[in-house]
Amino acid sequence: MRIRIVSTPQGEAPEEVRRGWIGLELPLPPKFNGPATFLGTSVLAAPQNWIGQIIAMLTGRARIRTGYSVETSDALRLLVRHNPDAAEWWYKNTPRLVHPGRYFVFAADCCEEVE
Repeated sequence: MRIRIVSTPQGEAPEEVRRGWIGLELPLPPKFNGPATFLGTSVLAAPQNWIGQIIAMLTGRARIRTGYSVETSDALRLLVRHNPDAAEWWYKNTPRLVHPGRYFVFAADCCEEVE
């Protein structure tokens, strides 16, 4: 399954960077074939290890989010072709998120499912 970003996603990135996702189709990982609820942190304050994740949960920095989970490396590889300037911001400002096993969660209200 895939999703298409149809409106500006919420988040900490500058608005022009977030708007750069609009129109892009992204693949969902097989284990996340629809919207789901996740416990996560903001992209700029994302913990770098499991200890940081526990601290984020205990201090209230981790919040429950509902949306579509997309692997960051796949999403950014596609964003480079769709909007290179937006992709550059992500690579520069969130390099710790750009590898397999890390995920962006796009809120369900900014996405539509694509067959």
